[in-house]
Amino acid sequence: WRRRTGETMKIPTQRHVAGLGNLKLLFATAFFLVLLLAPCRSLSVTWETGIKIGFDSNVNRAISNPQDDFSLLGSVTVSRLPSGDSRLDWIFSATVEGAAYHRFTDLNYGLINLSTGAAYVFNRFVTLTVSPYVEAKAVKDSAQSAITAGGKVMVREAIGERAYLGQYYLFRTSAANTSTYSFTENAAGIFAGTSPLKGLTTEIGYEYAYGDSYLTLGPAG
Repeated sequence: WRRRTGETMKIPTQRHVAGLGNLKLLFATAFFLVLLLAPCRSLSVTWETGIKIGFDSNVNRAISNPQDDFSLLGSVTVSRLPSGDSRLDWIFSATVEGAAYHRFTDLNYGLINLSTGAAYVFNRFVTLTVSPYVEAKAVKDSAQSAITAGGKVMVREAIGERAYLGQYYLFRTSAANTSTYSFTENAAGIFAGTSPLKGLTTEIGYEYAYGDSYLTLGPAG
């Protein structure tokens, strides 16, 4: 679940941001990086697949007359988690993600996210992670395709053996194919999850974001 506020509408222009011609190259690089990491057992690499139903209360990032929509998201992540051998350790993740919207299908997208950083384990219950990242996103409405860079600070608390809570702060700045859709955003969120079965995790979360983003929705389905 996501809530957004404080957006400032921008006047559409047709200026293109330099460097997005390398979008396909970034996707290909990330794909081969995932393939290289897959057999590397010494890095304690883990795989995770996920399906998520989302709801955005202001999908068009509007000051007035916000539109809401549901989305179905699927993802595959390969990551290097803290080994547990020391309090301070390094982490890495590569995610391939795709989403389909119920009403505004022009927002359907696929993306690659690469992240690396550090994790500090206070004890077996509490872990702090700090991780900058870069992301390449291809949107059905190609003018909104973008390369995004940012960082995330997250605290995660284990509750027993199967449940957990988490809080995070996220900063992102995005350079879109058409500058109208470029933005800078700050977000904070909370989440909770449980693992009722081995290898299966369910999670619910809420995010509040503030920024100057602007989207074109196209016709509602």
